[in-house]
Amino acid sequence: MTKRKAALKGEASAISRGRHEYNCSVCSHTQREQIEQDFINWVSPAVITKRYKMANRASVYRHAHAAGLFPKRIVFSAGGGERLFADILRRYAHKIIIDPGRSGFQVSPHWYVLGGFDYGKANPTAALVATVDDDGIIYILREYYQPGFSPKEHRPWITQLQGFRTATMFADPSIFYANQAQGDGTFKAIATLFAEEGIDNLSPAPENNELLGMERILSHWMNLDQREPTLKIVCPKALQDIAKPTYGIVNGGCPNLLWELRRARREELTPTQLTRKNPTEKIVDKDNHLRDCLKYLVLTLPEPNRKSARMLAAEAVRPLAEQGDLTSALIRYQQKIQELEYGSQPVTLRNHRRRGY
Repeated sequence: MTKRKAALKGEASAISRGRHEYNCSVCSHTQREQIEQDFINWVSPAVITKRYKMANRASVYRHAHAAGLFPKRIVFSAGGGERLFADILRRYAHKIIIDPGRSGFQVSPHWYVLGGFDYGKANPTAALVATVDDDGIIYILREYYQPGFSPKEHRPWITQLQGFRTATMFADPSIFYANQAQGDGTFKAIATLFAEEGIDNLSPAPENNELLGMERILSHWMNLDQREPTLKIVCPKALQDIAKPTYGIVNGGCPNLLWELRRARREELTPTQLTRKNPTEKIVDKDNHLRDCLKYLVLTLPEPNRKSARMLAAEAVRPLAEQGDLTSALIRYQQKIQELEYGSQPVTLRNHRRRGY
């Protein structure tokens, strides 16, 4: 191809792209980025059209061709470093993230409190404090995120994390093995070094599998168009989208956890690597310290139910409540809870012979 032909082709492409952008309903859409990400993630164009109130799916296909989205779809299918939680946190932030100031959210003193702990030397040492309500919903309340300290240096800071001292903190099982050389020639476990500083509430996490942990987190956020999440994260509005981590104690929420979750992604693989390696078997091992704390937490607790007994009971009585029959709604609600939690066997009253005196 001559230089003139190449120049003419480039000029034609620029004109064509400009014409497309002028006429394209996706390019002018206020949610263009979300539409493109959905297409790359193999969301059906018909679903995209309905979700974003567009005229027809042909406009989605035209934009995908013009913007080069089809090759990105292929990379996504090949395990091309796609992010695990970013899209969910963007789309359902209003359900998953609780702003304590605006919502007035308060923790009941009767809820179960627990935590996750991940020790790092050069990397940050991280801790999360969480609580679980009566329906099994997990609330991640506050965090600690500090690199470069020894157990002795961490003690005066991490003990200021509200709830840390009284909660069982589930940690990486590796810190319970005596492999840290001491000056006297002996070896001690990292957990022992913390215990010597008065931090004796660390406990080995029962499970540490990375993929299982990520799948468990995602299971708490399934089908959020139809239900509420069973894992929620407390964070003030002003800290929900920080550009870089902030070190220290955050008793008011978990901005660094959100930062890590948005960056979590699968390892990027080339098509050649796919022939000999399963792309789903590797998560990028970076910026995952609070994410590991969350992993220990969710793997310690039972798997989430799709809907709790109270949710199902509330759905069952909604028609009665909407009709204004609150007495019947209350009776039916209690019956439904009884059926779901204790089985549907009726309680029978036996006739007893009255004793004579």
